[in-house]
Amino acid sequence: MIRMHWILACLAVSGCGVLPTKGQDCQALVLPTKLRISAHSEELRPRRIVIVTTHDLQDRLKEQRAFAEALASHLERSTLFDVVVARDPICREQLPLRSGLFDEQKLVELSHAYTADTVLYCEADFRSPYAPMQFEAQVLMVNVAQAIAIVALNGEFNLENPEVRRDFSQFADPSMRPTGNSSHLNSPSRFIEYAGSRIALSIESVWSRNDSGN
Repeated sequence: MIRMHWILACLAVSGCGVLPTKGQDCQALVLPTKLRISAHSEELRPRRIVIVTTHDLQDRLKEQRAFAEALASHLERSTLFDVVVARDPICREQLPLRSGLFDEQKLVELSHAYTADTVLYCEADFRSPYAPMQFEAQVLMVNVAQAIAIVALNGEFNLENPEVRRDFSQFADPSMRPTGNSSHLNSPSRFIEYAGSRIALSIESVWSRNDSGN
């Protein structure tokens, strides 16, 4: 019998606006502001994550796949987790982010297929691929063994926001030359990579803060 599990509504809310750059106290990385963490997050700390996304809405941009791959790449750089992107996307209506529940049998199938203990569902929304670009992403991480949500977050990136614009420019051009090329401000693919990096940092902060306190 297939059991359906409602996404936990008791995830604790954490304010996560900015994070200082290592060795650069004058700079701050912009992170998603809506981060919810389960009280069980530490005991259910992920070891290997499979990222599941939905079908692309834009053929040329392939925004869903591009975001999932950017997220996976930046998560792996932290060395906190092993990460793989699922080969097959799912229908938008099947995303727990939309339905509010997830299928335990599907979790088990994904776990076996990718040898993962955690499933990360994500959905990207390029609200405006034109200047000033706007991008949103939602993420839900589910522990397979216990079939409970451990992290949920919503990232909003809008280049009309001066802090996001500065942070994106710093990401795209670390030298921050005043007269440097600003072509990145019109690059949707670069903006997706940037959003993936900041979502990854927000996820990492859930467990890296515990490591630093040990």
